[in-house]
Amino acid sequence: MLEEIHDQLTRILETHRTGDQDTARMEAAELVSSAPEVPDTHFVMGLLMQDHGDHGRAVQLLGRSIRLEPERSDFHDALGVSQVSLGKHREGLRSFAEAVRLAPDNRLAVMHLGLLALRMGLPERALPCFESLMYMGETSVELVCLRGQALYQQERYLEAIEWLHKCLDMNPNHADAHRYLGRSLMKVERFSEAASCLSTVAEVEPRNSRVRTLLGESLLRAGDLERAETVLQDAIDLDHSQHEAHAHLASVQSALGLTEAPLRSYLTALRLRPNELTYRSQLGFLLIQQGYLPKAEHCFRLVLRQEPYNVDAIAGLATVLAKMGDPEGAIALAEPMIKTGVDHPDLAHVYASLCRKLGRSNDAIPVLQRLLSRSRPLQTRAQLHHALGELYESVGQHDAAFFAHEQANSARSSTFDPDEFERHVTDLIEVFDGVRFPIQPLADNPTRIPVLIVGMPRTGTTLVEQVLATHPKVMGAGELEELQMLARALPEIIGTETPYPQCVEQLSGEVATHLSHWYTERMLTKAGDATRVTDKMPLNFLHLGLANLLLPNTRVIHCRRSPMDTALSCYFMHFKDTHAFSTDLEWLGKFYVQYERLMQHWASVLELPILDVQYEEMVHYPDETMRRIVDFVGLPWHESCTRFYANDREVKTASADQVRKPIYTTSIGRHVPHIDSLREFSRELDAAGIPTTVQPLHLH
Repeated sequence: MLEEIHDQLTRILETHRTGDQDTARMEAAELVSSAPEVPDTHFVMGLLMQDHGDHGRAVQLLGRSIRLEPERSDFHDALGVSQVSLGKHREGLRSFAEAVRLAPDNRLAVMHLGLLALRMGLPERALPCFESLMYMGETSVELVCLRGQALYQQERYLEAIEWLHKCLDMNPNHADAHRYLGRSLMKVERFSEAASCLSTVAEVEPRNSRVRTLLGESLLRAGDLERAETVLQDAIDLDHSQHEAHAHLASVQSALGLTEAPLRSYLTALRLRPNELTYRSQLGFLLIQQGYLPKAEHCFRLVLRQEPYNVDAIAGLATVLAKMGDPEGAIALAEPMIKTGVDHPDLAHVYASLCRKLGRSNDAIPVLQRLLSRSRPLQTRAQLHHALGELYESVGQHDAAFFAHEQANSARSSTFDPDEFERHVTDLIEVFDGVRFPIQPLADNPTRIPVLIVGMPRTGTTLVEQVLATHPKVMGAGELEELQMLARALPEIIGTETPYPQCVEQLSGEVATHLSHWYTERMLTKAGDATRVTDKMPLNFLHLGLANLLLPNTRVIHCRRSPMDTALSCYFMHFKDTHAFSTDLEWLGKFYVQYERLMQHWASVLELPILDVQYEEMVHYPDETMRRIVDFVGLPWHESCTRFYANDREVKTASADQVRKPIYTTSIGRHVPHIDSLREFSRELDAAGIPTTVQPLHLH
């Protein structure tokens, strides 16, 4: 009898396979009714209902078969399939596990258990399944990829990379292997390799916004900012709700030196995910970077209202309080968390800065040493090493300080190409030569509002702006992006394939006038009652030729400082990626040589009035120098300029703390203890015939 029933079940399954599913289900139902005591009848009927998509009925039937014969592995495995289809993942996991327990060699059940565990984020249960299948002789490319994915979920990234590479050796076009390999490579900070993998996935899945978001993040971490910006914008165009893409785009825009754009991107990310505290904290740090301290404080307090012990927000709020002149309040906020041993580099960094200001550097040095003894992302190590270097410098340990900053710069991802930069400067000189291309102003715009403050970074540009901005007729706008934007966009604006700067030869007076008014209108939005607005983007020295064409009545203040002090200050500063040249002393020297070369050229060919301001002169003879600056921009002297340090305007640069103090001389000759360490820099200047000592303009 039992044998006959099994023969009937076999015929029913064959009928089903041939496509006559209705007949198969009808015959199976009849058999269940006639032989309810036989577990296989319920099992087969359950399989048929499974195939029909009725998983609720399938669960009932398969449950009956198990009650009749609980030791059958295939029964439990089939039940698990229907439970998972109904979204009952935990029940399915238990069923698959029981199927494997009953028959460890049931390959289908082992695979089902591994796949579900991986899907549920339980790699510790998934990985043994995939390993077991391999021991049984399974060698498929999918299984190799799954093993790599499980290792990734276990955070065993190097092993994951090994297995995913094996998968790609078997099938170079395996999209999931590229996807997880890219993610694994990002975890071990091999960002360029990660970007290559994820680019492959993006080509295969061009409409996948999530993949483009990951690709954009990898490019951001690799330092390929322009491509990252394009890819992330593509991700947003595909799916505007991709909140992570907006957040990463904000980071890219900030690294590119933009100001308004990253704020918009973070605000968009927050609109999409209003309860994402990470985004709110990141927005807070960006607001700090741009000098909007009260707004940043508001961001961090909102986070702390929801999570009182959110370390990101505590670090941010402590930074804000320190910058707003309350170091005691800031350290009172940060120190309890530090004493608990919390592992948070940003908090440690602000704590170190506070200790240095309060004369407690020796308290912070062990904290940073402890954090640096552990594995860290390279950018984090760079930040911590720079902070440690500042602490050592403050207690007179100059060799240790230089070594710490050297370690920081070695850890930073830099893409500066000195040869490419020299070619760019050569192009500028050849285009704006005053002979082949006339440099007379093209724009019809009489405004005298703009004042450009340029020079090498760390040469007193912030101090000069602070002095001017204290005058009631001057608005200090900080480091504006407009001239850089115009230079980048000029080929597109003109409608030519010719790159900048060569494309300026095609610039008409009409277009130049339009661009000039666009620039000055943006300045006017910041001006209020002021008749002068300063743009103190130091690297705008690259764009003075363009400024000469567009802004005929602007004034240029060129800030200078001892080359050696400038080099040391740049090398010791944790700049954004836009200052990648500062991470290597030879690069820094080559950059400085080209800067001097270009400024000498501008002085000889441009019609723009340029005032050289020597930092050392301003420090030693502040009143005279300040008066010269104010007179140069065409304004009457105002006594408030001598009290620039009392100006509570928002300052958005690394020099914000310095300009809150009266004039001091301690930064002059700062390089002297490090003069031997700066030989790579001075060698470049010597070869170019540039003096490394101060060349005063008006020192008495």
